[in-house]
Amino acid sequence: MAEFRTALVAGANGIIGKALMQELAASEGWHARALSRRPHGSSEAIAADLTDSEATRAALGQARDTTHLFYAALAPQPSLADEDRVNGAMLRNLLDGLEAVGAPLERVVLYQGAKVYGVHLGPVPAPFYEDENPRHIGPNFYFTQEDELRSRADRGGAAWSILRPDVVVGDAAGNAMNIATVIGAYAALCRVEGAAFRFPGPAHVYESVFAQVTDSGALSRASLWAATSDAARGEAFNYVHEPFRWRRV
Repeated sequence: MAEFRTALVAGANGIIGKALMQELAASEGWHARALSRRPHGSSEAIAADLTDSEATRAALGQARDTTHLFYAALAPQPSLADEDRVNGAMLRNLLDGLEAVGAPLERVVLYQGAKVYGVHLGPVPAPFYEDENPRHIGPNFYFTQEDELRSRADRGGAAWSILRPDVVVGDAAGNAMNIATVIGAYAALCRVEGAAFRFPGPAHVYESVFAQVTDSGALSRASLWAATSDAARGEAFNYVHEPFRWRRV
């Protein structure tokens, strides 16, 4: 008999979360439950503000069968220090809540981005290698979340795996971080105004800077591998598609 797994997708309304819910629904041996701050609309979905530890614990009563957590929740903040404090607490509150209800959690899949390599602070050496870049100085919620998972695993808690996409492209409506929606809106405005569909940024970005994206559907399939493979246990993986220059698009 095939093993049956119950997934909790934190951030189910986002680009990553939406694709995950779809992939899990189509995958044999998985049962998926959505967790989000705003109502999700699926059956058994949980609405909870992860910044509130007591409310989170109370809401997780119906998630006591969770075996795998896919953590794609994000709460942007005005400063790096606030972002670190808030997002670190959110993951901690969720893990504490699952522990409190006795969930048999086996593995957590965490999503990070290029900021883990310090790209938001200025030029950094490239390419990025998961095991060669030392941590930059200053607050970074990716570090705080990763350390939380490492600490719990060292104490006998759930194993962890990390995927590091960049500029995730998907079709989640209402998500301002979706570059596909941004480009589409810009194209629509150009059409209405009868303007040329020109690259809106500086010339050096158009001509020289490499960009890279990650398709949300491909990322969701990689996520199921990261959640179940022994090779992914305790490892981080960059997951991006072929780099390109905007002038080639």
